[in-house]
Amino acid sequence: MVFCWEDGRSIEPRRVTKWFNDWQNHEGASLGLGKVVFHSIRSTSTSYMLALSGGDIKAVQDFTGHKTAKMVTDIYGRTFLNRKQDLSQKFDEDFYGTNTELPPAKEEIPPPQTELKSEKTPEEHNREMLLGLLAKDPEMLKMLLSAVLANNA
Repeated sequence: MVFCWEDGRSIEPRRVTKWFNDWQNHEGASLGLGKVVFHSIRSTSTSYMLALSGGDIKAVQDFTGHKTAKMVTDIYGRTFLNRKQDLSQKFDEDFYGTNTELPPAKEEIPPPQTELKSEKTPEEHNREMLLGLLAKDPEMLKMLLSAVLANNA
């Protein structure tokens, strides 16, 4: 992930991490977030991109800048419960000619938000979108926090 100044020069990764940690110390606590490792946000967003894209690995690879599609699938490929249930139902309908309704999954993939409001910066929009995704998916939040705590142990 590369961040740039307005003139196009790249921002040193340590500076971005410091800014994120400062934000987290001031704003994160008021949102009820535990300590989050900055890179874990990329991991979570990549997993969500895979889910939202319907598994379009090459599009996610291109978007995230990973060298190979294998890296994307090996590191970020997770199976979401609702996707497994949808696949199972589609298979039953197609193969057996039946329509077996499954109970709704606990975890839902939120629809992508494509509209930026002009009064918000892209950073504010991204932060709100990530926090909204985590608020709607308690299991992903638990996984994220577990990973962060494991890395800090």
